[in-house]
Amino acid sequence: MSFASAHPGLEPGDAVNVTFLDSPLKTETQGVYADHCIPGTWGAEIEDGVKTRLQYLEGYRTPVNYIKKAQNHSVDSYSAFADNQYHQFTTLNTELTVHGIETIIVTGLITNACVRGTSIDGIKLGYEVVLIEDATESISEEIKQAAIQELEGWGKCQTQQQETRLLTLRRGSGV
Repeated sequence: MSFASAHPGLEPGDAVNVTFLDSPLKTETQGVYADHCIPGTWGAEIEDGVKTRLQYLEGYRTPVNYIKKAQNHSVDSYSAFADNQYHQFTTLNTELTVHGIETIIVTGLITNACVRGTSIDGIKLGYEVVLIEDATESISEEIKQAAIQELEGWGKCQTQQQETRLLTLRRGSGV
């Protein structure tokens, strides 16, 4: 829905009105982005180092569950928890709850879309959210900083630089 290729004549950074599935009178304005994270294309696959560690865990019969978002192509899914209209939810919240996880660390593409959506839904669901600022990206630094300021306003979202987070983990104090 938000990929520029789905909207002839629009460029990344433009805006488009999206009609809600359950209410044709309700629309939402959202940004248009360059195509990214499309299954089977470069950038959508799991990074080789992470893939190796996951295969190592699976080799020791440790279950690894892959959370898939954006399964309904009629609705964008910025959040890793649910689509933008909250019609379809992923299994992420269930997996985190089952394993007693209370803090999520968020990184990723498009700070003002997927990173923002996942962070806000995480806060709504009661998680402490740590956003690693320098491990996110947007189409401009101004847009990225505005999204980070909004997330900090939610109160339960801490923002850190990657180096700071690594030092914290090495010291064993965690978040």
